[in-house]
Amino acid sequence: MSTQFEAWFFNNRLPQIRYMMLFTAPLYMLYGFIEFQMDLPMPELRVFFHGLFIPSILMVVFGMTYVPTFTTVMKTLLFFSPIVAIVGNLYLNVGTAAFDCFVPEIYLCMIWTLAMSGLSIRLGSLAVLVYVILTLLFHYSRDAEQPFMFLYFLWMLSSAVFGLVTAIFYRQISLSIYQQQQKLAEIADMDNLTHLLNRHAMQRYFHQSQQAQHLPISVLMIDLDYFKQVNDTFGHMVGDGLLVEFGKLLQEHVRRGDRVGRFGGEEFCVVMPNTQLTQAQTVAESLLAIIHNHHFKHVDSLTASVGVAQALTEESFEGVLTRADQALFLAKSDGRNNVKIFLPTSAVYA
Repeated sequence: MSTQFEAWFFNNRLPQIRYMMLFTAPLYMLYGFIEFQMDLPMPELRVFFHGLFIPSILMVVFGMTYVPTFTTVMKTLLFFSPIVAIVGNLYLNVGTAAFDCFVPEIYLCMIWTLAMSGLSIRLGSLAVLVYVILTLLFHYSRDAEQPFMFLYFLWMLSSAVFGLVTAIFYRQISLSIYQQQQKLAEIADMDNLTHLLNRHAMQRYFHQSQQAQHLPISVLMIDLDYFKQVNDTFGHMVGDGLLVEFGKLLQEHVRRGDRVGRFGGEEFCVVMPNTQLTQAQTVAESLLAIIHNHHFKHVDSLTASVGVAQALTEESFEGVLTRADQALFLAKSDGRNNVKIFLPTSAVYA
């Protein structure tokens, strides 16, 4: 779930990243313009760096938020662009009288990186550590110690803490929302009585398997024989309990990649990826034997009828389901407690 959440979390932060780039770029352009008006060394380099270079990187990231294939490159730029900005700040200003005017950029970069850049907490914290190391290196390499250096680093630490707390809090809220969404999705995909997959979820699994594997997929339609008599004799409470028990029995005896669902009443379905028609028939016959030999609560034994069909190339779930239903109808008409398959080549039953 961790990988799935990380992908969900990042995708949900894309609008935030997009608008942060859109608003930060003109701020840097304004930053460069103001620097040009001040009596500072290397004014042309300052204008190029803050007024053109950094905004260009930010707008490139802005464009990448619309192209999923550039996600890795975008994260790389999100990591390095504030480092480049701070290197430029330190290179241009450490040791000058105006340095105190430019220190806030470092504080803001720390908060921005941790809380607003879209980087993971791990990468954001690593970037902030790089900022601190770079700041120390520039100060001591140029012998530019401040008289109240401890206060300077106290504000850096405070900025890092504020950004980190915000990032952790936002992530925890997002995780809670994600987990709630997962629970709601599970409930939406679940049959209320048996807790098996419902028709909609089975359809989605069929199409996912079809698109991912491009291999044969077979479908079983299973119907309990004479189940109405069970309800009439023992009542619906007993009948519901038998349906739950029957669903568990199917789940325990299908293969790992197969999915069992309930479509309502006593009708069940099994989607079997990477399964030829003859293999599905063998599984169906095995299930019938297991059902017949199982001792159900309140009812000594039950039987079932099964219809089997294999999906044609690019066939819809409804299409293969219709043919499996037709085979099931023939199995019930032919005395029940048997398996019938729909042969797609000749459009007949066997």
